[in-house]
Amino acid sequence: MKSKRQKLSLEGYIDFLSSHKQLSLTAGSLNQIFSIHGFKKIKGVKKELSDAVETLDLIDPSRSTLRASVSSDAWLTQEEVIGDLKCLDWQECCVTAIETLNSSFPEQRSNSIPKAQAKRKRRAGIDVAAEGAESVSSALLPFQSS
Repeated sequence: MKSKRQKLSLEGYIDFLSSHKQLSLTAGSLNQIFSIHGFKKIKGVKKELSDAVETLDLIDPSRSTLRASVSSDAWLTQEEVIGDLKCLDWQECCVTAIETLNSSFPEQRSNSIPKAQAKRKRRAGIDVAAEGAESVSSALLPFQSS
């Protein structure tokens, strides 16, 4: 029975970065660092992988956007959000709703709601496209586990 390979965590990557690449990592973790930076995984001994990682200009993921007025125009569907959370293996809490704030494109928001759910809302007397204010709007989508 094959054991599942351990994925390099964000904290592990930050520890490696803050140790100035001196932290000893497995060959699998070194290959994951290659993958993070857009390179193909290479086959080789750990020493060769370690030397190759030394040549990379590693990206520091520690940054704050709390006071930055950065807004993304990327709209995600409920399925995309659930897929991303599964990929991140984020299980600290149960996600029951998705809320979109500071939306300046209400027509895109209404397009991101699945059609069956939009029909239910219309039958209930709520016009999805007219819902919400101009500066702050929200769309709540129920969480569906698979």
